[in-house]
Amino acid sequence: MQKQRNKLNFEGQNIYVGIDVHNAHWTVTVLTEFNFHKKIHMEPSPEVLDKYLRTTFPNADYYSVYEAGFCGFWIHYRLVELGINNIVVNAMDIPTTGKEKDRKDDSRDSGKLADKLRSGNLKGIHIPLLSTQEARSLIRTRKRAVTDMTRMKNRIKQHLHFYGIEIPKEYSCVRGFPCSYIKWLHDVASKRSAVGRRSLEILTKNAEDQKNHLKDITRDVSLLSRSVEYRENINLLQSISGIGALSSIIFLVEIEDISRFCNCNNFASYFGIVPSCHTTGDGLFQMESIKHQDNKKFVKTGEMTRRAQKDLRSTLIECAWKAARKDPALSLSFNCYCKTMKRNKAIVKIARKLCNRIYSVLKNKKTYVYGTV
Repeated sequence: MQKQRNKLNFEGQNIYVGIDVHNAHWTVTVLTEFNFHKKIHMEPSPEVLDKYLRTTFPNADYYSVYEAGFCGFWIHYRLVELGINNIVVNAMDIPTTGKEKDRKDDSRDSGKLADKLRSGNLKGIHIPLLSTQEARSLIRTRKRAVTDMTRMKNRIKQHLHFYGIEIPKEYSCVRGFPCSYIKWLHDVASKRSAVGRRSLEILTKNAEDQKNHLKDITRDVSLLSRSVEYRENINLLQSISGIGALSSIIFLVEIEDISRFCNCNNFASYFGIVPSCHTTGDGLFQMESIKHQDNKKFVKTGEMTRRAQKDLRSTLIECAWKAARKDPALSLSFNCYCKTMKRNKAIVKIARKLCNRIYSVLKNKKTYVYGTV
């Protein structure tokens, strides 16, 4: 006589979980291989989700997905530690119907994620190592500190302009916040009334603190660039004209592993140095716009794609401006491009060439050798 089983066993079966992540709660949709199971509002904790899955579907294989965003990758790291096969996807890569766009809410979003995961229509993004994440945070903190420093300088300039105080020419376009400029501001403040002096002193003190803060962060970034992990690749990148120590470490912490890019085009797409494209019909033209001039038609190609890591792309463009002045081959190319297009578009083409050089030296582990014109 066959005995009745008291324990459930889902061994060999797959369970699919779509997670819509928020600070206060998670909206979770759970699907089996052939059926809908449940939608749950739960605490924002991987441990709570893991406990529910193992209690409800013991011994099953668990697959989960959530969108990349403000929460970073700590959820992914923890889910993987708990034995859940998780991926993180870019929100722009999730297939969405017009009806889903018109009726968007957390419940539908999690259900869509689970359904697309089960059908195999989702591709996860690259998940960096925790050490790389920490290095990125340091680099991006410095970027924000530079932005804050610029804002402080502009506030002081506006304050002086409001009272008709002219800034000396040697300080009007200077980069950074030199000590002589700070001394001049203190001299200006000393000539004003007690109340008027106080406002300028506060602005100057904030700028000095921000300057010291930026100096400390830059020192930490410099130490990071000299570490064993990055030293070799930084030397390779600095062999390319226009790329310095700071831009090298920015590139390396964002790229992390060059082997994850299959070719130069894929690498350039990560930087956002590729044209947007919208074709229709025979697909013979890139149809951003068609202009008429002297009764002749010509097709204007697409602008740079909007999908990019903006800080990474802006750093590459800055390096391209330097390379266009220093490298003879790139200088010649830039001059030729400027004959048929504006300078700000010509420099994008130089940036693409620079992108190819970065890919080449990191892939082949060989320093760049200057070509001849």
